[in-house]
Amino acid sequence: MTDSNLASTPVAGQQPTDEPQGDTTGPPSYHNAPRARVDAAQQVLIFGGGGHAKTCIDVLRQMPGYAIAGVVDAKLPIGSEVMGVPVVGRDTEEDLRRMRHTGVALAAIGVGAIGNQPLRGTIYQKLKGAGFALPNMIHPRAAIEPSARMGEGNLILANAVVGSCVRIGSNCIVNAGTVVSHDCSLGNNVHLAPGALLAGGVSVGSNTLIGMGVTVYLGVQIGSNVQVANGVTLYRNVSDGTRVRASGA
Repeated sequence: MTDSNLASTPVAGQQPTDEPQGDTTGPPSYHNAPRARVDAAQQVLIFGGGGHAKTCIDVLRQMPGYAIAGVVDAKLPIGSEVMGVPVVGRDTEEDLRRMRHTGVALAAIGVGAIGNQPLRGTIYQKLKGAGFALPNMIHPRAAIEPSARMGEGNLILANAVVGSCVRIGSNCIVNAGTVVSHDCSLGNNVHLAPGALLAGGVSVGSNTLIGMGVTVYLGVQIGSNVQVANGVTLYRNVSDGTRVRASGA
């Protein structure tokens, strides 16, 4: 990934509807609700089968026009299921290329990698090398202004707010309840944990983790490869590679 890919894709009109699918009166079902047949080119392969993968599965099931082709994982038994989605292979280059050759063109990173942001970047490059595109996964209850722009492979979760003229790179997670105010800029492979609040004009470099409930003041510049602990209030710039502890900065 390179930061030159920032803000390449408009997000206006990409948000799916919030209408319930299938029978909502019975017990919960992990299986896809009835819908029109989806071409293989619009099927999504999930890389990883842990907790973050479950979040991706739920969001994709609420996005019209997509279906989930399966999960690849290093350890889960092939033929087992993650929320009703079959494990169809390992996370090896061989199995990724095999799935790509079946016509599956899209993939999603189901690995959260908290505290190890470069791992998600490595997975991103592995998927791109196998020929996959990575769709933006946007929860129907996320609010994104039409002037915002983003790359690919981003995950925007419920009740997140992305403000006017925001620029988001690729492979980012904007977690539940996060606020990204006007004119903010996120590099590639950034994770904003639940409840983070970025005031206007904040810049966040690539491979940076902003913890839960962090507040970032107006115009603060945060470098790349930074980790900010939960609950911190940032009112001054943070240089590359810094770990900001809960005592603040």
